[in-house]
Amino acid sequence: MSNTQVTIIENIEREIMAIGTLVHDAMHQLTKGELIDMGALDGRITALCAQIEGQPPETAAPLRDQVLAMIDDMTRLAKMIEVRLTGLRGNLQQGGAAAYAMRGSTNKPER
Repeated sequence: MSNTQVTIIENIEREIMAIGTLVHDAMHQLTKGELIDMGALDGRITALCAQIEGQPPETAAPLRDQVLAMIDDMTRLAKMIEVRLTGLRGNLQQGGAAAYAMRGSTNKPER
């Protein structure tokens, strides 16, 4: 492998680690009930995938396990987000039903 290929792999590995840190930070924020910003993560993942796709198979092959671990982490994050959204939907539905019950129906019966 050439020095250029080694440098490319090192840069990709650093980006995989940085994305992993962002994913773990987002998981931590979710467990504390905080909001997360997925915008920056999405762009970085898109750029990383483009970088990996542009490499010959022999250059990209050593990255396989790291990429799979990153995908596993992102899958766990996605499941955490899904659980959070389900909870928020439930809270909104309960709140809406309670508000409706407190103020009564605005529909007047026909006479």
